[in-house]
Amino acid sequence: MLVQAIHLESPYITDPAQTMMYVAGFVSRARIQQQAMRIPLAWLVVVWLPVAVLFLALPFIKLATMQSKERFSAVNLLLLAIGTIALRNDPHVSFGLLGRMPLFDFGGLVATGCLVFVLLISATQNAVALARLEPRESPVAPEALRKSGHGSTMAVYGSLGIRHSGDSDSNF
Repeated sequence: MLVQAIHLESPYITDPAQTMMYVAGFVSRARIQQQAMRIPLAWLVVVWLPVAVLFLALPFIKLATMQSKERFSAVNLLLLAIGTIALRNDPHVSFGLLGRMPLFDFGGLVATGCLVFVLLISATQNAVALARLEPRESPVAPEALRKSGHGSTMAVYGSLGIRHSGDSDSNF
């Protein structure tokens, strides 16, 4: 059962208590759920129009924020156009006796190879930089191995004014 309040406006109704009328009726559950699931078209327009405008405007925003060094030059655009036209009918890369491969798969292999190469170069450079920052001092003879406060023997490097728990000075 569904009850709906209806506000009536008429010049013939003089009593304000009679301007509200209640209508009751039976409605199937499926019909109510169908009405509840419906999203008004105006709401869709209000929500999706700004999203669509932003999506369509992103390339122009990017062009406005890019520097001239980041953009393709005329030569690059010409080469891209020639390559696109040349691959229009047959988008495969030929490896001679090794066969043919779809261009998209070949591009993925090249990109993966380049990423692995950059990873190896970066890891090597970082490892070398870290190795250069490591101290290379070696402990000096027997006094370098001292008993620490908790009884373990460890190498004590010559530090600049830093006291260790195993130092024998009483000023500690």
